[in-house]
Amino acid sequence: MNTEQTAFIGVDAGGTKTAALLATADGTVIARKLSGPANYQSIGREGAKSSLRAAIAPLLAEAAQRGLTVVAFGFGVSGLDRPQDREAIREQVQPLVPDDVPFVLVNDTFCILRAGTPDGVGVAVVSGTGPNTVAWDATGREARIGGLGQEFGDYGGGSDIAATALAAARRGRDGRGPATALYDHLVEHLEVDDLVDIADWFFPDSPRAFHQASLAPLVFDVAARGDEVALGILRNAGQELGLCARLTAEKLFQSDEELHLVMGGSLLQRGRIPVMREAIVAAVSARFPHTMPVVLGVEPVCGGVLLAMDRHLGLRGENGRMRPGAALRPWPEAEVVARLSMAEEGDKQ
Repeated sequence: MNTEQTAFIGVDAGGTKTAALLATADGTVIARKLSGPANYQSIGREGAKSSLRAAIAPLLAEAAQRGLTVVAFGFGVSGLDRPQDREAIREQVQPLVPDDVPFVLVNDTFCILRAGTPDGVGVAVVSGTGPNTVAWDATGREARIGGLGQEFGDYGGGSDIAATALAAARRGRDGRGPATALYDHLVEHLEVDDLVDIADWFFPDSPRAFHQASLAPLVFDVAARGDEVALGILRNAGQELGLCARLTAEKLFQSDEELHLVMGGSLLQRGRIPVMREAIVAAVSARFPHTMPVVLGVEPVCGGVLLAMDRHLGLRGENGRMRPGAALRPWPEAEVVARLSMAEEGDKQ
């Protein structure tokens, strides 16, 4: 690859925020931009497009100012779950990309898979605002389970854990369920007299911006003290995610193969205790004894940059899948990934 004046933009557009990186071919991060959520299923098409534009436009301007040519984009976008989602999101993304510049457009969980494996082959399970599980194999096949929400049987994301904890706290308080320290911890943290006081925060015209998923880390706090109810909530979430990861792996891999298992998302990457991760690994390893689990150690947006690099080399199509006959190897070099990983979430342009 000719590295002179060549640059890539990776985008991780989630349900809570959008992160974008501008990096050169050797992995040097030139600029980073954060903007709002970009799941069009939650905030609408115009809102999602606005967040994407706010993240991408400054990076393109920075590249132009530095004399860099952006040669590929890698987009991981929350809400890209069905063919009709791809069509809708592509309409949002295409006008933001300069003419004739190729891009990869995938669900944001694939950024985690690409960032946490040498070549994007394996299974990734995420627990952030919501849960999802995806896989790619070396031939370009893809498998997925989840990502559509509780209405379609999904469970294990921050919103799910928070909702379960709220219910358990209330039920424990009034005697309908086992006693738990969740109630007092939630009330103290939220600075309310009674847990039901936060009902107003869910109203559409509430003056307080509130994301239910933001309560999930509090469940880890209580679980770390040995509270059995809190521990059970996290353990159940991990077992459900582990089931999804195992079933996804079974669609593409044989049980005697080595299996890269990447765990990402805020709750799996930064959860105070490892109970969820342990449950996931146990569920997958029972079927795939050669499982190689890893907790993603970089920001998922780094996976977007790597997907853009793959695209530029012709290794992947727009849908992100490895093209038949593409040379598989750890790519890019470890030094490139190491430089990308130096991008800190708090750095902004």
